[in-house]
Amino acid sequence: MKNAKIYVIPNHAVRASEFKVASVVTEIAGFVKKVAELNGLEYNENDDKLIEFDYVDFEGTDDSMNDSPFGFVTDDGRTLYTRIVSGHLPYRWFADLKEGDTIDLTFPINTLEKANGICYEYNLNQPGEKMNLTVHLIADQLTYGYRRFGRFEEAVKYVI
Repeated sequence: MKNAKIYVIPNHAVRASEFKVASVVTEIAGFVKKVAELNGLEYNENDDKLIEFDYVDFEGTDDSMNDSPFGFVTDDGRTLYTRIVSGHLPYRWFADLKEGDTIDLTFPINTLEKANGICYEYNLNQPGEKMNLTVHLIADQLTYGYRRFGRFEEAVKYVI
C-alpha cells in the first residue's frame, strides 16, 4: 500500500463524454470503470460528473503522482515506478469526504523498473508489469496549490 495526499484541482466537473478528444474520453472512462470495478464502487459514464484530483507522494518526492513517476516497494521487495493514469474520479465517491478524512482506492497501474524520464507517456497500454496498487489517500486541500478554495469538502462542492 502507498500513502498519498489528495486534493481537488478546481476545474469544473464534467462527464467523461464531455471531453473534446475521443481518445481522452476512451482513456479516462476506461480508467474510471476499472477503478470502480477494483473497488466495488458504482460509476455511470453518462451520469457521473468527474472531478479532477491530484495525488501527492508526500512520503517520497512530494511530487504529483499524476505527472511524475513515483516509487513503491512490492510485496516481494522490488522497487518499481509508475504514475496514476488520470486524476479524474466521480464526485459521488468523494461527496462526503472531509479535510483530513481518508479513503483507500486501488488503481490499475503499469510499472517500470526504473524511473526513466518518460513519465508523461506512462499508460496502461505500454509494455511493463501490469498490477493493481492500493493507495491510502488523505484529503488535504489546505497544504497544496489550491488552498484558497477552502477545505477539501468545500473545494469538491465548488467544482460541482
